[in-house]
Amino acid sequence: MVTGGCGYIGTVLVNRLLAAHCEVVVVDTQWFGNHLDAHPRLSVLLADVRDLTSVSFDGFDSIIHLANIANDPSVDLNPLLSWEVNVLATYQLASRAARSV
Repeated sequence: MVTGGCGYIGTVLVNRLLAAHCEVVVVDTQWFGNHLDAHPRLSVLLADVRDLTSVSFDGFDSIIHLANIANDPSVDLNPLLSWEVNVLATYQLASRAARSV
């Protein structure tokens, strides 16, 4: 699973994982679009890391967490959103992943 897989770094990483013959599930809000090409080993879920209750964690070997509010102006415009995505969602994701082991 790659959270934030539709972002710039995520797109580069996902394409490399696919080239390495990995199966990849991307979880992303797609606020800035989805620039990933369709691929038989790729699933893209439109979801928000702040609420992953509808996403099953079964069957994943790894979770790469890239979802975040990354640029300073966006953080300044909405500090609460930034905290929810960057801090709280990271904690919730790690906690849920640990329980799924």
